[in-house]
Amino acid sequence: MMLRINDIDYDQRKVPWNGLGTDISKAGSIDEALNIAGLNWDVVQRQAAQIMGTGEAVPVEGQYVNVRDDNGMPLGIVGARYSIVQNIEAFSFMDSLIGEGVRFERAGMFKGGRAVWILARLPERYIMLGNEISPYIVFINSHDGTGGVRAAVTPIRVICSNMLSLSMKRALRTWSVRHSGDMMGKLDTARDVLFKSFGYMDALKTEAMELNRIELTVNEIKSIVYELIPITADMGERKQDNRQDQRDDILQRFYEAPDLMDMEDTGLKLLHAVSDHETHYEPLRKTGSFRENLFISGINGMGLTDKARELILSA
Repeated sequence: MMLRINDIDYDQRKVPWNGLGTDISKAGSIDEALNIAGLNWDVVQRQAAQIMGTGEAVPVEGQYVNVRDDNGMPLGIVGARYSIVQNIEAFSFMDSLIGEGVRFERAGMFKGGRAVWILARLPERYIMLGNEISPYIVFINSHDGTGGVRAAVTPIRVICSNMLSLSMKRALRTWSVRHSGDMMGKLDTARDVLFKSFGYMDALKTEAMELNRIELTVNEIKSIVYELIPITADMGERKQDNRQDQRDDILQRFYEAPDLMDMEDTGLKLLHAVSDHETHYEPLRKTGSFRENLFISGINGMGLTDKARELILSA
């Protein structure tokens, strides 16, 4: 099998949030975590205005601008019914999670504060077919009007730092977090977070076992990868070359990644190769926000890995 050889340094694979945000592992409370990460600012609302041709600012009825109170940065335009949830309010229930063994890891923000995130690690240790999987949860509070407080389970295959954020009907991977100001409400929210997170990890383990039972031939592996990364005649030459490079990268990881060398040629091995590609493949032209966008895509869902799973199950 002829592959375009990519320069892959398998020893340099890092978790998607590497270099993002601030280390908050020493924080003993959510208030302390926000202070360490510089996220202890509030959001205030100002009347939205339209600048006319004369330079006059005319108020726009029913629309407001969410603004950071520390530097005046606008975060998003919202309607009159929008209710601000400050960062300390959004994440206050996490103090209860610490009592359950959950550990703070990192915290940061996207796009200047339009969304604020906190990453925490679950206390459970999962071994799936000989692979250690570390379960993390990302909590996101949005201030741009696109959503409220969300939680997303982000499992990491420890040996290679690959994300395994599969979307499955049998268990939720992302959900909204109920905001509550009373102590019992916070405890209930914390328990709900743990219940859904553990449920997702159990479902992921079942999924891995099912995929590991699917044996694939050399031709089936190549066919799935080629269907996963299609190349059509109407594509430009550069796009075709980029697609071919992605195909070769997945196949190269399948056959050469040290953590996959001892695995049988199964659906699970191919899924790991695709997740390795989606987590660590770097395009020739990287933008300054490449690492941030990779992290966001892992939170929202790994589209390529999800599609690979569907193709493998239908092979």
